[in-house]
Amino acid sequence: MQGEVLTELEKKLDCFQGLAEVKSQIHTWICLLQTQQNEILQGLHDKTIPLHLVFMGRFGTGKTQIAELLAQVYSALGMLSEGKLIKLNLSDLTEESILQQANQALGNVFMLTHVNAISEQIFSKLLDILQWENLSVILSGTDFEIEKLFYQFPTLRLKFSHCFNFTDMQPKNLNLKINNNHDIFDISSLASGQAQISETQFAKILKPVSNSIAIDSKEGDFLRSGQRMDLTPYVHNEIKIRLAYQKLLRCMELDTYVFLISQGNSVKFENMLFFGNHSAKNHAVSVTEQAIYPETAFRLHKVDESIQKIAVCFSIYGNYKNLNFSQIENPVLQVFQGNTQLAYLNLSNLQNRSVIAVELYRYKNSWKLQALAKEYDNLEQLCNQFDMQI
Repeated sequence: MQGEVLTELEKKLDCFQGLAEVKSQIHTWICLLQTQQNEILQGLHDKTIPLHLVFMGRFGTGKTQIAELLAQVYSALGMLSEGKLIKLNLSDLTEESILQQANQALGNVFMLTHVNAISEQIFSKLLDILQWENLSVILSGTDFEIEKLFYQFPTLRLKFSHCFNFTDMQPKNLNLKINNNHDIFDISSLASGQAQISETQFAKILKPVSNSIAIDSKEGDFLRSGQRMDLTPYVHNEIKIRLAYQKLLRCMELDTYVFLISQGNSVKFENMLFFGNHSAKNHAVSVTEQAIYPETAFRLHKVDESIQKIAVCFSIYGNYKNLNFSQIENPVLQVFQGNTQLAYLNLSNLQNRSVIAVELYRYKNSWKLQALAKEYDNLEQLCNQFDMQI
């Protein structure tokens, strides 16, 4: 009976679109666990492999679906008593609540997301939980989130049996429904089994999507590359910098990266802000995830004294290799205080994928802003400017 259940679960695993490397590794993982269980039944030993895993990958790459399937596999093997998935946001948990939630998750897979920043107290409790029986813990997050967590707590890495890297879906692995009359593209479930779209059809996704919000880029000062503006009057107010546009290609995402730079042009890992680490110390700088446009808020009077400069950067994310800023219609960097636009910088002439748009820097006892529009082929090259590797 156990063998039949496992066979069906592995067939279900094979039905997931894409994820070829992950699926191969999961099959190997299941085989290893089966071997372990058989050896224990034969009395050869009583040692068990910890079921704790790390899932690395961006949102939408299938991590939750695989975790649900593994929960059922563990139950079928008799390694977990229930075999369900309990998924929680780690950043929302306190040292008391993480113990309560983990206790309620006994017998199941306990999947923790948003793992980019935790306290020493949470770390201590998590180490305790990882010793419990009848529980599988999965840490799930982006590469940046996971690496930052392990950088903060190096010993934590040793508590997990394996790390699975969930790469983004390639065009041939996406299931798309096409309405040829209206050019509507609907990405369906990765495991739905629908026919795959061809590369020729995928090219149609490059049709731009209009943004319904108008951009009044003529308010405030027009900045050219190299030009500076004084931020002294606004140091004690909240300043927002956003990248607005009229149209964006359907296959594009615009990601914000903010580097808080110390003396010597160095950046500590925790001082790199992005979608997985969106706020600096004292919330002096924060990347807003819910905004329509990529947006960063600054409270310059709260910035740590060790920070000398702040670089505001943007990078295009998408599987289509030739994507660049020239394919965005009317990209404009806007500087706001409240609802008043103070200045703007036209980025429509850029030809590459990543850019350091502006730099805020200390000047005597205040702050200034310099427009840069400095281009890079990709995010890796941009990060190298700050001795950061991705």
